[in-house]
Amino acid sequence: MKDLQRICKSYAEDLNDLYKKWSDEEYDEYENFYSWFDSDVLSVEVTSDMSKRYICASVCLGFGGPNVYLNTRTGYIEGYWGNESYEYPVDKEVSDYIDERINEMWEGY
Repeated sequence: MKDLQRICKSYAEDLNDLYKKWSDEEYDEYENFYSWFDSDVLSVEVTSDMSKRYICASVCLGFGGPNVYLNTRTGYIEGYWGNESYEYPVDKEVSDYIDERINEMWEGY
């Protein structure tokens, strides 16, 4: 369980650090976000209502041992490894930012 906790915490800290970079005026926030999205995100599962309005997303960041997701509804990194599971919070502004970008992509489809 300690390994899973460490891994989830590491993903959360990495996202929090990336958000600071995305928010830095010296960088193009969208270019940096989409660069991260294209290279580090393995898949995105969107939850929508019956009218296909975006609600939230589950962003797969790691797969195969452990499986690691960012749940934008809860703002937690969720880790699963065998029969173990663990959740670790991401800064709300980070989760909200990622949620907004995915919502924009969803509306573009």
